Amino acid sequence: RLLLVDDPTEGLDSDGARLVIAAINDAAKRGRTVVVFTHDPQLLAQAPQYVDLNSKPVPRLVRKQPAAAEKPAKPKPVREVRS
Repeated sequence: RLLLVDDPTEGLDSDGARLVIAAINDAAKRGRTVVVFTHDPQLLAQAPQYVDLNSKPVPRLVRKQPAAAEKPAKPKPVREVRS
């Protein structure tokens, strides 16, 4: 359920990068948690939120507003764990 990738588009041509970005978006749409480490502005543009590590002295969380035509995602229910 977790997809963790490090610079997945590095060294790829634009067609290859588009395919990788599409696969990452598909995984996210299927409910996977996606964590990407990247410098690629195309990937950052696709992310609904990201942590900007270039923000000094403290990294900042950047959250984008959904487009007007998009419905906000419903929060996942929290499961209570009892021991």
